[in-house]
Amino acid sequence: PYITNLLKYAKPGNDVKIDDFNDNFHILMKEIELIDPPMIIALGKNTARFLHQNLPEKYRDVLRSYIHPAALTYRSIDRNTINNYAGGLYKLVYGDDSDD
Repeated sequence: PYITNLLKYAKPGNDVKIDDFNDNFHILMKEIELIDPPMIIALGKNTARFLHQNLPEKYRDVLRSYIHPAALTYRSIDRNTINNYAGGLYKLVYGDDSDD
């Protein structure tokens, strides 16, 4: 899978505007075209929404979304939180192979 956030840099105060997405979309599209991934995982709801609206259909079909790791900083972070995050991402990529 190709896991991405749309912006390749952090803005002060996380002050991201739609123009930032538009300005960087061509870079992301070049990466995706070169890699041609079987799955694209958008990190964060804003990235997922933008990509769903702007990716060519071929790539929208393989688009999935997941919580941006920065969202973990909004709550108490401990080893269990990090393990749960990583486990959820693993399940998204590889499927749920649990016995229940």
